[in-house]
Amino acid sequence: MAFTAQDIIKGPREIYRLSADQSDASFDIIRPYATEICLAGTATITLGRFSVGILPLIQILSDKTGATFNAGSFCMASKACIFIVGGNHKNEAIVNFNYTLIGLPFSLFGTDEDKAAFEAFSLPTTIGDNVLFSSNVTVLDGTQIGDGSVIAASALVTGAIGEFGIYGGVPARKIKDRFTADALAAYRALNLPLLRAHCLPLLPRVMRAIEAGESVADATRQLERMKRVPKIVLNAEITANRRVKVTGVKDYFIGEERITHEGTRDQLGRYFAQPFSGNPIFSWTPDIFYTLGIE
Repeated sequence: MAFTAQDIIKGPREIYRLSADQSDASFDIIRPYATEICLAGTATITLGRFSVGILPLIQILSDKTGATFNAGSFCMASKACIFIVGGNHKNEAIVNFNYTLIGLPFSLFGTDEDKAAFEAFSLPTTIGDNVLFSSNVTVLDGTQIGDGSVIAASALVTGAIGEFGIYGGVPARKIKDRFTADALAAYRALNLPLLRAHCLPLLPRVMRAIEAGESVADATRQLERMKRVPKIVLNAEITANRRVKVTGVKDYFIGEERITHEGTRDQLGRYFAQPFSGNPIFSWTPDIFYTLGIE
């Protein structure tokens, strides 16, 4: 994806006019924000800031309210991965199939209690910050993955996975630690979930400085953190193949506080409507909330 800045970058609060060579490129304006998606009657999905590639790979198998999928910030998934939400069967029961197998017309003859016996169920899925998923990983419903772990190619993840490890296999098992003790301390000092978006281009220099022997405190001195994380609430629907399709942005929060000022909501509404316009020329800023003084 090639971007061309039409304005000279002047500072973190500036708004720039950008062009991209793909019609969906303006979806990049959504990445700096935590997102929440409530799929009516089925599931709630939350993703942290700069978590890339996960949402299009979620497959909703649950037909009941209450399924939850939560991923932290700075997670990344290969296009060949799949994340299952719902669809668990009661394997301890002597009969564990459902109406999908025998045909929905049979449900007409059952009581509510009978139908409940045939229903699949969902367990909460929680993924920490900065978790990386390599090619062809499958993450089953109810999985818990700790911060900073890397899942190797073709792994099947189920149950609980610890933090800051490299995991692989079927089912996934720990191969080794991801970081040395010093690297882990440096990583924690970055505090990525609260790092301001305009500071991200500084990270390569920070890493080089630490590798050259500069103290973590000195190397990270220029980095700015947020007190509250901006969040947008998305409208979405479930497609015929049980994937999630985002259709718009409907609400705005800073931390747990809902943005209610009419003028501010209007500005945010125009900004976040851009990904759905199809126009390859769009306005962009590292953090529109910060640009508007919402902290």
